[in-house]
Amino acid sequence: MRILVDGMGGDLAPAAPVEGAVLAARDLGAAVGLVGRRDELEAELARHDAPAGLISVEHAEVAVAMDDLNPAATVRAEPDASISKAMLMLRHDEGQAVVTMGHTGAGLADTDADG
Repeated sequence: MRILVDGMGGDLAPAAPVEGAVLAARDLGAAVGLVGRRDELEAELARHDAPAGLISVEHAEVAVAMDDLNPAATVRAEPDASISKAMLMLRHDEGQAVVTMGHTGAGLADTDADG
C-alpha cells in the first residue's frame, strides 16, 4: 500500500506532514509519497531518520492556502497544487489513499474538469 500525503497541507506544513510520513513508514512499514515542493520536503526529511526506500517525493509547486475562500476553484485552476496532484495520482493508481491536513474544501474538490 502506498499512501499519498499532501506535504504542503496544513498550518504546520511541511514539518507536520513529513513527520507523519516518517512515522507511518518507520512504525507501519508503509510506502509514502509526499507531494509538494521538492526542496522544502527534502529539507524537512533530512531532519528525520527516515527509513530508506519507503518515502518518495513527488514535486508540486503550488500549495492551497488554509484561508483560501474558494478552494474548489483553486484546485481546478492549479493542477500543480499539491492536493490536486495527490488526487490525480490516486486516480491513476499511483497510491491507495490520500491524506491531507490542509484545506478541507481543497481535499474534497473535484479536480476533474469534466466533473
